[in-house]
Amino acid sequence: AAAARAMAPVPGTAWWNTPMDSMRTSRSVSPTATARPSLAGSRPPRLDLLRQDRYTTMALQTSRGCPHACEFCDVVEIFGRTPRVKDTAAVLAELDQLDQLGWRGTVFVVDDNFIGNLKAARQLLPAIATWQRDHGHPFEFYTEASVNLAREPALLATMVDAGFTSVREVGGYGVYLARAVDEGAIRGPHVYAAGDLISPTGGHADLHTYSVGCVADLAARDGWLRTCDGIAECLRAVRLQLRKGAKLIKICASGGVLTAVDDPHHQQFSDAELAVIVEEAARAERVVAAHCHGKAGILAAVRAGARTIEHGTYLDEEAAEAIRAAGAILVTTRFVKVRMMEHGRQTGLPDYAWEKLVATADVHRQAIELAIRSGVRVACGTDTLTSGPGTALGWGLHGLELKLLVDAGLSPLGAIEAATATAPETLGPQAPHAGQLRAGWHADVIAVDGDPTRDIALLTDPSRVTHVWKSGRLEKRPAADIARAGGG
Repeated sequence: AAAARAMAPVPGTAWWNTPMDSMRTSRSVSPTATARPSLAGSRPPRLDLLRQDRYTTMALQTSRGCPHACEFCDVVEIFGRTPRVKDTAAVLAELDQLDQLGWRGTVFVVDDNFIGNLKAARQLLPAIATWQRDHGHPFEFYTEASVNLAREPALLATMVDAGFTSVREVGGYGVYLARAVDEGAIRGPHVYAAGDLISPTGGHADLHTYSVGCVADLAARDGWLRTCDGIAECLRAVRLQLRKGAKLIKICASGGVLTAVDDPHHQQFSDAELAVIVEEAARAERVVAAHCHGKAGILAAVRAGARTIEHGTYLDEEAAEAIRAAGAILVTTRFVKVRMMEHGRQTGLPDYAWEKLVATADVHRQAIELAIRSGVRVACGTDTLTSGPGTALGWGLHGLELKLLVDAGLSPLGAIEAATATAPETLGPQAPHAGQLRAGWHADVIAVDGDPTRDIALLTDPSRVTHVWKSGRLEKRPAADIARAGGG
């Protein structure tokens, strides 16, 4: 039923009315005409006519037209190359209307708005932020963007402010964000990224309700989910990530929770496929991170030589011993289980995913406790996926994982070690000289308001992280210090 629900229509403009006018007057009107109306003074849409229960999200069009011509994007063909922008007051009036009508949930800011209109976006976003704060944050906003938007300040600043100076990103667009951070175009942590999430057909990186051709086309267009079968395709999948500059390879050695038809207990990839993936990665001095819930996948990944086991939900004594004996590292990701149990239902998690989440949540806690008791080396990892206040897996909330590790049996100092000294080792030969205070290493240092060895929970609050140095550069300090320094 959820899949059949629609997204709210974007309010029209006078240009959209001209085809109907031409039908009445028998005039021919071309949709590629150069004359397009201004959006200034746009009338607010009649959102009161919508039946909200039939929509999963509302849409907000703040502008039309984009100067870029991105592959497979139809914005230019429909709206032209010249950006036309709504008044900020008109946008806020639409938000007022949604709020007054009782809408609570997501609002999609249609994707050409920010990519093609950065100047207008920089003016609009502070006004939306103020509106959200004044109204108690009733909405969660999302949009789509290419990496040129990432080359705007502050996208990853929340992570730095929370005290995380480096991040291993295991599936997504981090390979591109890393470039923007490294070139100084955006403030953010060091990013060590894997590129695509890789699984066999029907596995955790597959979109099970879409056609095989559609999934393959998405992967070919850099959609970050990739399926491969057999030795040759597995080799190619690894090499494609190396071509992007990936610092590690991320695979799915078991089924997942948030995907439709795969079982978390089942092994994904044959032993031969796993072995060739690890071998090809090793030729380029890369390691393999293996998503594993079930025991069969854990053991298979360890046999193949995977450096890290991600999740380890159904880990038992045998699996724990195999990980420990191989010198592999368990990346715990308690964060995703706890946060999704708290927020999954209200964020529209499908029934199939909710059922698998409920079945695995407490089992995962017990598995991590067992791993810690068994002496398995653990590293702090979160599965952070979303952004914005109130979202389930938001950036800037990473510190919760340290508290959850203490809850599972680590000492506070042990949890800090899992997030600092041990975490870089998950990258194998690509590991940076970071996570320890040693001569010649990255000067990545934080200062906190309190003693985390006595109260680890203070690391869950970014405001308690008072200072952050990344590679010796001061990235965060209290506002009072800035004022005393004359704003510098």
